[in-house]
Amino acid sequence: MVAPLTGVSAADVDSELPLADAGLDQQTPVGATVQLDATGSRDPDGTIAAYNWTIETPNGSTVTPACRSCGRTSFRPYRIGQYNVTVTVTDDEGHTHADTLHLTAEPGRGPTVDVSGPENPIVGANTTYTADSTAGNVPLDRIEWQRNGSTAVNQSLSGEQQTVDHGFSFSEQGETNVTAIVVDVAGQQANASMTVDPRTASRGGNGGGNAPQGYYQPNLDGGTYLESEGSSTAVSPFTGESVGTVVCCSSGGPGDSFGSHVDDGSDNSGTDGGHSNGGYNSGDNSNTGISLF
Repeated sequence: MVAPLTGVSAADVDSELPLADAGLDQQTPVGATVQLDATGSRDPDGTIAAYNWTIETPNGSTVTPACRSCGRTSFRPYRIGQYNVTVTVTDDEGHTHADTLHLTAEPGRGPTVDVSGPENPIVGANTTYTADSTAGNVPLDRIEWQRNGSTAVNQSLSGEQQTVDHGFSFSEQGETNVTAIVVDVAGQQANASMTVDPRTASRGGNGGGNAPQGYYQPNLDGGTYLESEGSSTAVSPFTGESVGTVVCCSSGGPGDSFGSHVDDGSDNSGTDGGHSNGGYNSGDNSNTGISLF
C-alpha cells in the first residue's frame, strides 16, 4: 500500500508513483565504458518526464555520467571497488522515485614502463635515466624513481603515454639498481629496473703531457667528450671544478678525440693530445681522454 502523500490535492492522493529502474548490477574492468539504461522505468498512470543520474565512487566522491539527464548514458570507472549508481525519475505529475544499481570495478589492464640509460655512469657525475611509460585501461598518475629500493623522487604523470627523465649521481663504485615504478589513477602499477655499475675516472697519459684533461661522459647516444671546439673550460671528473682550458680540439666519434690538450698554466702541459683511443672503457693509447676502470 502506498502511503498518502503530503502537500498534494485529493486527486493526487490516488495517483500512483513512478517506478524507477536503473538496470541490473554489473561487473566490469576498471576503465571500461559502462552503459546505463533507465528507460525501463515507467509510470502506471502517466509518463516519465525526467531522469537524473548520480554516481558514488568507492571513496565516497561523486562523478557525473556523459549525460546526467538522459534515459541512457555512460561513464568510465577509474577506481577499483563498488560504485553506487542511482537514477531518480520524475513523472508527468511531479512525483519521483529512485533505484540504485551496484557496479563492481575490477582490476584491468595496467600500465607498462621501460627504463634506459648508461650502464656505466661516472662516479660523481649527474647521469640521466629515462622511463617510457604507457597507460593501460586508465590514465597515468605518477612515477616513483628508486635507487636500491629506496625512493629518490616522485613525479606526476598524466595522459596515455609519457616519457620522463631523472638524474642520478653515484657517490661510489658498485652495482646499483635503478628502478621506475609507474602508477595509474586506479592504483595499478608496473615497474622496470636496470643494474648499473658506476666507474671512477682517471687521466690517460702516455704522450699528451701531464696536464689534466677533459673526460668522456657516456649517455644514450654512446657518449660525449666534455671538450668543445675552440677554447673552453675542461672540468675534472674528480672535483667537478675547472682544471684548465681546452686549447684546441676536434671530435671524432664516440670514444675518439683528436689533437686536443688542456693548458693548466704549467710548463708540462701537453701541446698535442694526439689520438685518444680510450675516452670510454679503455686506458690504452690514451693521450687526451679519461679512461674508465
